[in-house]
Amino acid sequence: MPIVFFILLFFSCVNDPNIVQEFVEQEKLPVEETEYAKIIVTDNGNLKVKASANSIKRYDNTQPALILEGDVKITFYDNSKIANSFLYSNYLEIDQENNVMIARDNVVLISKKSDKLETEQLTFDEKKEKIYTIQKVIITTKKEVIQGEGFESNLDFSKYKLSMIHGVFDINVSSD
Repeated sequence: MPIVFFILLFFSCVNDPNIVQEFVEQEKLPVEETEYAKIIVTDNGNLKVKASANSIKRYDNTQPALILEGDVKITFYDNSKIANSFLYSNYLEIDQENNVMIARDNVVLISKKSDKLETEQLTFDEKKEKIYTIQKVIITTKKEVIQGEGFESNLDFSKYKLSMIHGVFDINVSSD
C-alpha cells in the first residue's frame, strides 16, 4: 500500500514552467535583502547621504528599486560635508531611475536650523529639486507651530511654503 501512495504522489507532482514563472512574477522577490544595514552615498568622494534601516531590500527591473523599512534614518550632507537635514520614517522607497524618494509612516524631517516637519508621506524629487506632500503637516520652529496641508520645500528644507494653513501657534512662553 505505501508503494502505491508514493507512486501516486510522484506522478501527481507536475512542474509546469509557466505556472512557476507566474508565481515568481507575482511574488516580486528582492534580489538582495539585508537587516540592520547602513548605506553611504558619495559623489566624487564627497559624502552626500548616510542611511540606515532595520531592513533594506533591493529589486531588479522594477521601481522602486530600493526599499528601507523599520527605523529609517537618513542624514543629508552639504558640499562641505556638514549634515544639513535629517529624515526619520518607518518606510522609504527609492526610485533610482527617476531620482525620487518617498518616505511614509511617521515621517519627520529636521533642517539645519532645527525646524521640524511631521507628516505621513513626503516625496523628495532630486530632478525638480524639491520636497513635497499633499498630506497634513505640522512644522515646529523655534518660535511657532504651524499646522496645514500641502507642503513644498527646497531639498535642504530651508525655504518652504504651505498650500493651506490651519493654524499658527506661538511658542513664546513668558516666565511670569
